[in-house]
Amino acid sequence: EDNEVLAGLANEVRTLTNLRNDWAHGTWFVGYGNEETTDWSKAGLMRFKNSAKGVGRSTKLESEPTAEYIDRAATHASLVADAVNTFGLIVTMRRLGSLGENTHPSDRVRIVKEGGRRHIKVTQDGSNWRSSEWT
Repeated sequence: EDNEVLAGLANEVRTLTNLRNDWAHGTWFVGYGNEETTDWSKAGLMRFKNSAKGVGRSTKLESEPTAEYIDRAATHASLVADAVNTFGLIVTMRRLGSLGENTHPSDRVRIVKEGGRRHIKVTQDGSNWRSSEWT
């Protein structure tokens, strides 16, 4: 079970790294409109990438991110970082002999599917679980 959690965390970190790169290296259009524009809640974002088929736009990138979307991404990234740190701490403490053989990283970090979406769950005390999902 620990290997599945580790693989899931690696996948989440990879996804967030790609999102970070798209945001950092993309072209943002903030505040564009005219006198008829009434909805300023979205920004425009374009990111072109090279591939074997040539230059193209990422189909997975949200092209009109809202502040809410960006806030959810940041919240999710924070929880993933906490999950990675918790996983690593347990592995380190086991190697140093501070934790017994019956303590596993998957006791404190879980990746579950609920409603067709993957959720990262983490706890520091074994009972108060925090959860985040990302699309």
